[in-house]
This record gives sequence, structure tokens and C-alpha cells, in this order.
Amino acid sequence: MPTSKLKMFSQLYTKDMRELVPEIVIVAAAAVILNGLFYFNMNRYTSFHPAVFIIPTFMVLAVAAFLPFISSFKLVSREWSNNTVYLIMSLPVSGVMIMGAKLAALITQYIAGTLIAVLMGLFLAREAIPDIMKLISNYPDILNLAIMFYLLSIAALLFLISMGFLSQITGKLSSRFSSLITFVVFLLTFYSMSKIISFSIVKLKMITAAGSSAILNNSSLSGDLLILLLAAAVVFTLAVVIYDRKIEL
Repeated sequence: MPTSKLKMFSQLYTKDMRELVPEIVIVAAAAVILNGLFYFNMNRYTSFHPAVFIIPTFMVLAVAAFLPFISSFKLVSREWSNNTVYLIMSLPVSGVMIMGAKLAALITQYIAGTLIAVLMGLFLAREAIPDIMKLISNYPDILNLAIMFYLLSIAALLFLISMGFLSQITGKLSSRFSSLITFVVFLLTFYSMSKIISFSIVKLKMITAAGSSAILNNSSLSGDLLILLLAAAVVFTLAVVIYDRKIEL
């Protein structure tokens, strides 16, 4: 990518990140409030295991995972509502750079949110860290599976965000029935792509089942990850094509 395009992508990414700051603050606030409430409630008891802080951590992780999907609708709709989409498209950048910057910003939001949740949980459960390290040392596959599931969560989020982009941009083709079209396209895309993904995963399991008796293994999960990434790439490409077409119209 030439330096000028890289600089333009960086500017678009920075612009989108500025719009996502409130959501990141929400995750941080949720982490402080939920963990704080849990901490003070637990202190009423004479003893409790620090590992109980996994409960508020997972609650914050759920918030961190949910917000980027909601934010994807905000980023796209705000451009049209503020009529800034045409200003952006007047710049020497393609639709893939514009939508790619939004996608990168949303994934950054997710990573930041999950890091906040995990770090806050580890801080409050710091007395349990030696036990956690011992568990990982005895069962090293736990860490590998945790990393793989985290990558799967990113791939699933990429897929959902791409569907959000596609449904919104398709809806913008009609000013009169925009919301209805957005809703219908999202449902149809989710249904059809879910069927394709499920079929692909089942076929993959049949192929890899003979090679391993384990239900969860890196090879199987890597296949699931690849399928999700391919599905996200297909939906994202369709969204970009329609985005460019919408501006031409």
C-alpha cells in the first residue's frame, strides 16, 4: 500500500476511533462498577476465593463483545445522517479502505474492551494468579484453547459487523424503506450464511474426525476459524461493492 493511501487509511481509522471512544469508556465504567460492587459484596463474607471475580469479568466481556456490533450501525448511519459520506467519498480512497477503517476501528474497540475486562479481573483476583499459572503449567492446552476461542470470537464479530455493514448499505439504496430493507437483508444474510457456515463446519468435522478423537483441538478450531473468516470476507466484499455502487448512483 503506497504511503499516501496508508496515511489516508490511518486518518479514516483515527476518525472512526474518535467516534468509538464513548463505547470504550462505557466498557471501562462497567468494569469498575461491576467489579467494585462484586468486591464490596464479597467483603461482607469472612472468606471467599478470588476466582469468583471471573463472574463480573465475564459480564464485562459480554458488554465488550456486544457494543462493537451496535457501534457498527452507528458508524455507518451517522455518515448518511450527517451527509459526510459524500465528502469522504470525494477523497482519493476506495470503499474497501473506508469500510476497512471502520472494521479495524470496531475490532480495536473489542480488543480494548476485552483487555480492560481481563486486566480488571486479574487485578482483583491477583491472589489467585499463582493457582492460575499452576493450572496452565499442568494443562498447557488450556492456554492454547483460550487463545483460539478468543480468535474465534474476533472472527465471529468480523462476520456480524460485516453483516451489519451489508444490511445498512443495502438499506440506503432506498430512502423510503431503508429501515425495513436493512432489517430484512440482515435476517436473510444471517440465515443463509449461517446455513453455509454450519454445513461447512459439519463437513470439516467429518474430514478431521478420523484424525482425532478429541472434540476440541487446535486443528478443528482452526478450521472453524478459517470458515468464519471466509464468510466474513464474502459478506464484507459484498458490502464494499454495494457501498461503491451507492455512491456512483
